[in-house]
Amino acid sequence: MATCELEAFMQAIERCPANALTGCREWTAHEVAAHMAANGAEVARTVGAYAEGRPVPETRGFEERQAPYSVLSHSQLLPRIVEETTRMHGILDAVLKAEPEAVIPWTGRQMRVADFPTHMRNELALHRWDLVGDDDTSLELLSQPELTLHSVKVLGHILPRAGMNARGAPDGFSVRLRSLGRSDVLVSVEQGTARMTLAEPSDGLTLIADPAARLLFMWGRRPADGARFQNQMAEEQFSTLARLCAGY
Repeated sequence: MATCELEAFMQAIERCPANALTGCREWTAHEVAAHMAANGAEVARTVGAYAEGRPVPETRGFEERQAPYSVLSHSQLLPRIVEETTRMHGILDAVLKAEPEAVIPWTGRQMRVADFPTHMRNELALHRWDLVGDDDTSLELLSQPELTLHSVKVLGHILPRAGMNARGAPDGFSVRLRSLGRSDVLVSVEQGTARMTLAEPSDGLTLIADPAARLLFMWGRRPADGARFQNQMAEEQFSTLARLCAGY
């Protein structure tokens, strides 16, 4: 499936002018492309160090890791996405074959090497939506349950952080993001800390959406068709939820 997301992303970005605006705030298509190439390279750099028995370097921030790619022409940049992603997967496969439970430092936390392939699939699917919006391919890719599972289990303590740091939210706040037939995503605040967790469906404040729309909402994005959401809370509560689901 990783090839599916990569192919879909490349088909989308090859149709976009370099200076096209995207759904990723303040980024053009060229900047999204630089981000994706840099992601693959950064994972390869850190996991590669682990594979070679060297100290794992500190994860670089977006601006630093993207800088060498941003200065490339668009025609030079696009093939680098495939090259860096392919190289990354080769390193991941080698490490996982030797050590399936390997864990490395990544962005200030510990990350299972086995989680990186899904992480990249998630990035490709989300940023493809940033380029082309709501189409059948976006619906198919973003509806995959493992992408929501990854976003919650691996990033559930990170996704609400920017919104929480910017304007805060009251302790005890709790809202369920629901897609019928699947576990709820519980967005909650306890002792000044916001996080997303999985929970069995239950009563409470709820925002209902199809699985693809729910994943987009979790990442601070909004599909064009608002009818894909059913809001079952007051305006103030929804405003708090929207702040916490603003992406990073």
